[in-house]
Amino acid sequence: MRFHVGGKLAASIAVATLVAAATAGGAQASGRNFVSDGSFESPVVSSLYDNVLPGQSFEGWTVSQAVVSLGRAIPGLVTAYTGTQFVSLVDAGATTPQTPGTLCKVVKGLVPGHTYRGEVHLASMYQPTTYNLQFGATGAAVPIAASQPGHISWTTIAASQGIATTSVRVCVGADISTTGVAFPLVDAVSVRDVTAG
Repeated sequence: MRFHVGGKLAASIAVATLVAAATAGGAQASGRNFVSDGSFESPVVSSLYDNVLPGQSFEGWTVSQAVVSLGRAIPGLVTAYTGTQFVSLVDAGATTPQTPGTLCKVVKGLVPGHTYRGEVHLASMYQPTTYNLQFGATGAAVPIAASQPGHISWTTIAASQGIATTSVRVCVGADISTTGVAFPLVDAVSVRDVTAG
């Protein structure tokens, strides 16, 4: 499996079989996205954000470790990568540093023996964040630089892997090593078949 990090070489990756490279070096995925609601457009956020507690689920996404927030774009402050909603891996109303939650989903309907490309778009508001990504049984820790309100910079992270079963588990978590408030953001998660025809 290779992780591709928005045009930059990834920092240390825990599993030796992972190789980081520029996004342009990977297979480009098109066609059906096997991740339902990968852009977090449902349920519709009732105000600026809605919190989801550990153990709760929405649209097949399960939250663990800490509160996450389903948020919506706010002009001049924060934009979604696609659509109008995204996930913050911490409580979006936090005014003090928070422990990030983890978001996971089992993606079903895959063809055993095919190669799939998992892709996620990440941004970190106020402070840098190290994201913990899992695509199947393999994972990586990927650092993302800080963005400031009104200037959110989304980074595309992708991994391709042969899948032996009809499903794959996709998870996104984060570690925040700074003492300030940080908002690790997640949007536009996809898993697409890139098997050569």
